[in-house]
Amino acid sequence: STNAVDIQVDAGAESGLTTLMESLQEQPWVESVVPAQRQLRLLISDTQQGKEKLLGLIHAAHIPVTRLEWVRPSLEEIFLELSE
Repeated sequence: STNAVDIQVDAGAESGLTTLMESLQEQPWVESVVPAQRQLRLLISDTQQGKEKLLGLIHAAHIPVTRLEWVRPSLEEIFLELSE
């Protein structure tokens, strides 16, 4: 089952999000990365891998994260994913 993660960063740390986004997009367990203001929403296909590796990637990007939350993706997001 697909899970989503919201990562929010400190104001002023947005530039680091681009770096993080690029490294996340290379991960086989990341289905998509949606950037928003000061945050990223990830859709993760392999939750186990995500939970093991996500924090390490964030740490490596040296980004001050203010919030990291595992959320269930909305039905709309799942539908869009299935229909692509």
